[in-house]
Amino acid sequence: MKIAYSIKETAELLGCGLNKTYDMVHSNALPHFKFGKKIMIPANAISELVNQSTNKINNDRQKINTNTKCTT
Repeated sequence: MKIAYSIKETAELLGCGLNKTYDMVHSNALPHFKFGKKIMIPANAISELVNQSTNKINNDRQKINTNTKCTT
């Protein structure tokens, strides 16, 4: 298991493009560090991003479900 991924590897893992991955890095939405000239993203930062996104989706679904319950 790797402890850090390159921009290209991160984009592949997340299923998004290189530009989007660079945007997330430059906006500090995705923690990163430089190893020489290469930008690296820690594996736990990728996992945390996915978990945060998943939690947000689940919370949004719960809000929708509670707002659409029918009472008869």
